[in-house]
Amino acid sequence: MPPTSVEFGPSGAIHAIGGEPVEKVRDVMTRRVIYAIAPSTTVVEAAKKMRETLTGCLVVVEGSRAVGIITERDLVHRVLAEGLPSAGLTVSRVMTKDPVTIGPEASVSEAALLMAEHKVRRLVVTEADAVVGILTTTDFAKLLLRKSDTDLVSAAMTRESPPPGATHARAQKGGRPSAPHA
Repeated sequence: MPPTSVEFGPSGAIHAIGGEPVEKVRDVMTRRVIYAIAPSTTVVEAAKKMRETLTGCLVVVEGSRAVGIITERDLVHRVLAEGLPSAGLTVSRVMTKDPVTIGPEASVSEAALLMAEHKVRRLVVTEADAVVGILTTTDFAKLLLRKSDTDLVSAAMTRESPPPGATHARAQKGGRPSAPHA
């Protein structure tokens, strides 16, 4: 079972009781291309970019500075559910302005607290006001997977069949277990 408390090491780094260093944001954040758009981008263009890039959010930037973030949820709640006409509607009108940011040297514990405090699922990672990555709840799930030896968690994250004898949560609810993805 993972430790539940932390202590500060000689260098000031946070360590889990037992001496294991706590990861930094830079160790777990998504570094691949962070998809960015301008505030003047239409919501239709933003939705198409999300579909093309298989991502659930886009960082809205002016220059290299993050001024907002737009998510699939924003599009559903702030455009579709409100009945707004999407033609010509710009991202700047429906994005979350001034996204919550964190530096790459912060601990993942600090990041988790920040996400909980602000009730967000994504943090824009910035260094000297430039976007260098994004930290999502999926990144936390991957971190837990790396630290876990639970076969069921591993199977769920990799979309494989669960090990013999394990129960699939969806199957318990009467739904069909999803087929493994290729």
